[in-house]
Amino acid sequence: RSQLVEILNSLKEKPDVGTLLLALQRTLEFEEELAEKFGGGSHTGEPRSDAGDDIVEKGNQTVTEIRKKYEKKLAAHIEEGKNEAYNIKDLSVPDAGFNFRGIISSCFEPYLMVYVELEEKTLMENMEKLVQEESWSIEEGSQTNILSSSMQVFLIIRRSLKRCTALTKNQTLFNLFKVFQRILKSYATKLYARLPKGGTGLVAAATGMDGQIKTSDKDERLICYIVNTAEYCHKTSGELAENVSKILDPQFADRIDMSEVQDEFTAVITKALITLVNGIETKFDAEMVVMTRVPWATLESVGDQSVYVNGINTILAASIPVLGKLLSPIYFQFFLDKV
Repeated sequence: RSQLVEILNSLKEKPDVGTLLLALQRTLEFEEELAEKFGGGSHTGEPRSDAGDDIVEKGNQTVTEIRKKYEKKLAAHIEEGKNEAYNIKDLSVPDAGFNFRGIISSCFEPYLMVYVELEEKTLMENMEKLVQEESWSIEEGSQTNILSSSMQVFLIIRRSLKRCTALTKNQTLFNLFKVFQRILKSYATKLYARLPKGGTGLVAAATGMDGQIKTSDKDERLICYIVNTAEYCHKTSGELAENVSKILDPQFADRIDMSEVQDEFTAVITKALITLVNGIETKFDAEMVVMTRVPWATLESVGDQSVYVNGINTILAASIPVLGKLLSPIYFQFFLDKV
């Protein structure tokens, strides 16, 4: 361990990520073999995932192969009777109670920021690609009204989490969690940017209001998809934080918090619903103009129906049932209260 620390400290430039991860992975494998050999109990018995998956290539010769090579030499040495102390069975000390996990590999921790930076770059690029490829619509017959890019974003985050936990569950994992926060905030910004815009006139500029927002039936469905997607992201980001806090070393677990990220998605939901309300109200404009032109002061009688009321009813009848099917009950009720 001291020699590794000396080598790492002597580096004048940032270490190559691939080389660093390969060295760390081999060190972890060596620690597991020590645990198996001396009964340290740190080996879980489950196959450990390749920490360098999609990031580094494996070497041609594994630690296991090296171990087998020297075990053969050791066995031959024993058969010759030169030294009974080398007997492999005698070296095994079941239930010794010593945990070898991290005894050497922990020295890599201060140098793994380059790995975190690579993960962030990879995640951000993948997220951008997913957003670019998003159709912003839902196929007919789909069982969910959530945009597919959101589920894919959490999938690549889970893969990143799996890669990291195979290496470390300490500071580096905590740093990676902060990367997850930035990725999700960026995705929330992408959702916000897809909402229909309004307020391009002088009145909007002077008042700071969005003004009129003209929305088509397609726009209304998109807004509902964004609401549902933001709701899904709000819930799933909380679950992600809970999972990370269970995996992470206790000294960092209390610092895991997704509230800021969840606030971002809540803001998207609120903005989307207000946009939906404004869009529906804008559709009433023609009917409102008709109403203002009615000569109320000279009316001699009032009929059972008015043209503008019928027009508003037609607009609502076309939109409300569709929105009711797409939105969750709580957000549909919010929409109705605001209209």
